[in-house]
Amino acid sequence: MSETSNYFSSTSGHLCDLDHCTLRTSLKLHTFGRRFYGCRYWSPGDDRACKFFKWLDTNTCTRGAATAPIVLAKFRRLEHEVELVNEELKQARAMGEAPK
Repeated sequence: MSETSNYFSSTSGHLCDLDHCTLRTSLKLHTFGRRFYGCRYWSPGDDRACKFFKWLDTNTCTRGAATAPIVLAKFRRLEHEVELVNEELKQARAMGEAPK
């Protein structure tokens, strides 16, 4: 990722700069914990959303870099547990609706 991006969003009709941004924290593995300014109209998974950003600091937080794999592993484990519980719930509902 570069240090700064300039972005004009024709879909929302705005030109981003720091006056229109929100302070955010990166949760990506290689930049975990690093702070940046990002467009307030950005949303994850939306390719049409504004992609303006500017790093607040100059380096990745060393503590964040060390912690990122642990946090991501815990997120993945919790997501897996949610999938299992949802599957059990789905099966329980199917058994309750089955004719006797």
